[in-house]
Amino acid sequence: MDTPPGPPPPPGPPITALFGILEIGMAIGMFLSGIIVLQTWAYVRNYPKDKSYVIVVLFIDLFHSAVFIQTVYTYTIDFFGDFVAAGTLIWSMKMTAMMLGINISVVDSSRVYLITRSALLAAVATVLAIARFVIHIRQMVTVFSASSWVIVRTPTFKWEVTSLLVVGASSDVLVAVSICWALLRMRSGFTASDKLVDKLIAFTIGSGLLTSIVAVIEVITYLAVDGFIFFLFFSLLGKIFSTSLLASLNERNHSRRQFAEARTFARSAKSSEHQVSIEMVSQRPTQNHTTHSILVRDDLPTTSAIVNESPVH
Repeated sequence: MDTPPGPPPPPGPPITALFGILEIGMAIGMFLSGIIVLQTWAYVRNYPKDKSYVIVVLFIDLFHSAVFIQTVYTYTIDFFGDFVAAGTLIWSMKMTAMMLGINISVVDSSRVYLITRSALLAAVATVLAIARFVIHIRQMVTVFSASSWVIVRTPTFKWEVTSLLVVGASSDVLVAVSICWALLRMRSGFTASDKLVDKLIAFTIGSGLLTSIVAVIEVITYLAVDGFIFFLFFSLLGKIFSTSLLASLNERNHSRRQFAEARTFARSAKSSEHQVSIEMVSQRPTQNHTTHSILVRDDLPTTSAIVNESPVH
């Protein structure tokens, strides 16, 4: 007796293409999770009294990793050969999407205010963060109400993904520009401190740029490619964000030390400019000595030298 054929695969891109994307994403994601654990350990060691936030970031990432592993196992082992089951959205897949939004939406406004001390910029960042979170919640309602992967090609889902990109990119740009603006105000005109400020600006732009690039690639592959390649970048975006955030926090100790040294050098150089005393003793043929005291004054319209002569017998 011939074995009856199994159920046909669902229409659209082959669901089996998703399995390879899931496994590649899990492999890279576990590597990034290891980096996050090391970064958290380094931060807790250097800042034992200021560790609550990074611990929360770590546990969010660990939970995200756990549900992602469960997703890969279910699709590749439990649903092996069952195209109908593989075409469904399981609970852990939905939780993976939810954890991404929680991880990214949690810090924007606080970072802006702590660095710039500007209530206006912090308020704008808060509005963008709330808008991003609301759109993400709306997207989660769409995802949790769906039962199959067909949802990712519906107009509603596409609109939500595009809106998240626009609001998220605006928020990222605001955070980066605000931090750079605050750093530029710290420039003092001295080479040592200015080089450090430039280094911090480059680090801020670089750490935020990576997350933005991955987000843009995700949306481009989602809108332009009829497949599941976008899910690779989607699954890694939250971990890349956490890695960049923890890297910037760990850089704080080194940057503060360098900045303190630069400011000390700047104050010392500035103090030496206010008053410089030079005593010169010249030998005259009559063996009388004249002491010339030269005082450099910078409180006059132009730098002036006042010379006082007093004969010494």
